[in-house]
Amino acid sequence: MRLASRPRPRRELPGSRTPEDTSGPPGPKNRLRLREPGQRLACALTLMRAQSRVSQRALAGRMRIDPSYVSRILSGERDASWQHVLAICDLCNGDSALMKPLWEMAANVQPTGDPTRYLHTFLQALRYAAGSLSTETILASTHNTIAASDLRQALEGPGTPTWLVVRTITNALWGLSDITLPLWRRATACQETSLPAEAFG
Repeated sequence: MRLASRPRPRRELPGSRTPEDTSGPPGPKNRLRLREPGQRLACALTLMRAQSRVSQRALAGRMRIDPSYVSRILSGERDASWQHVLAICDLCNGDSALMKPLWEMAANVQPTGDPTRYLHTFLQALRYAAGSLSTETILASTHNTIAASDLRQALEGPGTPTWLVVRTITNALWGLSDITLPLWRRATACQETSLPAEAFG
């Protein structure tokens, strides 16, 4: 009798569990989502806020928006305007120049300025969003398929390394190679046009 009166277990609907409810590594779709430009920007802004120790409520108050809106921006559920990014950088003493490429890629804005410097800054921003990984950690995640000098050139220059190197670093920093490839092509094209005539014989 007791068994008959027990409530039947409810079947969980697909997609009804939140990320906090899941255990183990994220599935392929979730991993891809985490690599998207909007998520990379959200991760970077979240880290910036945490490092500044400014609470989300205080941030919302100073930005004059609802705390839930700030929460959605920092979780990547809501697209951030450039004004919001600037405000968060200002209030948290962050580097807006570092955030700009992340925001432009998330907002599908065409990059401007020096292409080589832009690629370096974008990769630096990906590194920041990934938690400012050390050189050793990045190289280990690539199974040491690139050298420390390759990583340094990709992040700081001079020039631009091969696409294989940039793609490997992009993957290690949780970026998407589809986003980085046009930036790399733009940088290498700029370098080719800036070569002196003697370089071509």
